[in-house]
Amino acid sequence: MIKEIDIQQWQKYTEESLNDNPFLHVQWLLLLSTQYKLSIKILGYFENNTLISAIPFVEKKTSFNRIKLISLPFTDYISYVKELPDQFILLLKDYLSTKYTSVELRTQISMAGKSEPTFCRHYLNLDMGYEKIRLGYRKNTYRNIIKSAKNNLTFKISSDLKSIDEFYKLNILTRKKHGLPPQPKSFFINIFKYLFECNLGFVATVYTDNKAIAAAIFFTYKNTIIYKYGASDSKHLILRPNNFLFDSVLKYASDNKYSLFDFGICSRENTGLRRFKLGWGAKEEDISYVLISKTGIHPYNKKNYNKIVHYIFKTLPSKLNVLIGAILYKYAA
Repeated sequence: MIKEIDIQQWQKYTEESLNDNPFLHVQWLLLLSTQYKLSIKILGYFENNTLISAIPFVEKKTSFNRIKLISLPFTDYISYVKELPDQFILLLKDYLSTKYTSVELRTQISMAGKSEPTFCRHYLNLDMGYEKIRLGYRKNTYRNIIKSAKNNLTFKISSDLKSIDEFYKLNILTRKKHGLPPQPKSFFINIFKYLFECNLGFVATVYTDNKAIAAAIFFTYKNTIIYKYGASDSKHLILRPNNFLFDSVLKYASDNKYSLFDFGICSRENTGLRRFKLGWGAKEEDISYVLISKTGIHPYNKKNYNKIVHYIFKTLPSKLNVLIGAILYKYAA
């Protein structure tokens, strides 16, 4: 049967598990809830009064005051604490009532024919140590690292508000380049409050002549480090700052005894980004989003790409993009 559990039970459940996905941490749930005014709902699957598995959701209002459950918005994917039993998935369909329209699971489920891959996750095991990790780099990746080393770049890891501010300025440039409004700055400040202050992440920044030209936000939990957001100044990409950044973070992760480096997900259609991630010797696996509705269980491909909209955001002034992002980004869940 399915029963709701509270956030304290969820925290205990995740802390005692072997799963070290940062998106399972209670602080990430609280951040999403605070930032976007979303109610948290955690559903547990019980057999003989024993908790077998659980899924964290947020409730998001749709049209006509209906509500859908999402696990989880603004989150690449969830690798659940334990494998989700097929019976749990089937019961979620029955759980839908007049209150809920659908359930979104941003994960891979085992039920054959119910999901199809639309995204790729890339990850790298770090147990072999940094020097052996480097041997797994593809030739082009290694050449770009050598080039970056000749450009007098400097690297810093920090978790303060100054590093958040440096990242955000670069993020505005990067989002404009890709035809997207930036996330609200308040979101990154909440990352600092809810994650960084709990030692659950950091910003890695690359500088040239004391100017930040590339930065990335990483989340950490237990033995895992995951890349979440990246930004850079395109005027300085010839210096190969992103190659320098990832090589430096991989060394940091290895030196600090992390066992898994997660590059996050990207669309299967984004061959350039996939090639960049695979260049580090990463393994690739498929990730699917699944939509559960009253009519059944269906593959779910969350695509928001629109050439006209992206062109508009590329041409708008950055300040206007920032304003639009602050107003509309919550609807991108």
